[in-house]
Amino acid sequence: MGNGPRYSRSLVGPIADDLVRALEGRAILAGSNRRGSVTCGDIDLVLNGIARDEAIAALLAKGLTLDVSEQPRDELSLAVTWSPLRLKVDVWTPKTGSEGACLMHATGPGLYNSVMRRWARMQDMRLSHDGVWRGDERIAGATEQECCEALGWPNPPPEHRERFMEWIDPYLEILNESA
Repeated sequence: MGNGPRYSRSLVGPIADDLVRALEGRAILAGSNRRGSVTCGDIDLVLNGIARDEAIAALLAKGLTLDVSEQPRDELSLAVTWSPLRLKVDVWTPKTGSEGACLMHATGPGLYNSVMRRWARMQDMRLSHDGVWRGDERIAGATEQECCEALGWPNPPPEHRERFMEWIDPYLEILNESA
């Protein structure tokens, strides 16, 4: 969870849905919105079937401002009438074949991602927003399910990732043994 302001998902949700519509449904809502969190600090969109430049142009046309352009995501912001602050919008552009890994990473939460990366290292693999890697070979990344299967990790629905400590006990035992 970031350090910035948090807003009710009931306020942020319609804005997020509007941005997905502006991208003609070719983006998937990720982050705390996808996890069903009560509050959201930003909006995370993972592009799916739309070129980055086309997506950025469509969002700029909706009034967003491009703040920082960096891989693997672009940071935009949107002035909103109910806040003196700007709402941050992260636009994730997955590489071909890594769409699921990018969605999983952008959905988070951060602690869940950290635990999964540690689990991957224990399996002599590496997990990132680009996929699951064994050495220099990407072995999974197209879907979240594919990534989890490659790691031998459960694939919980996004709304269960906030409370993953409730179901992770068998994995924690193994992780703690390696510490």
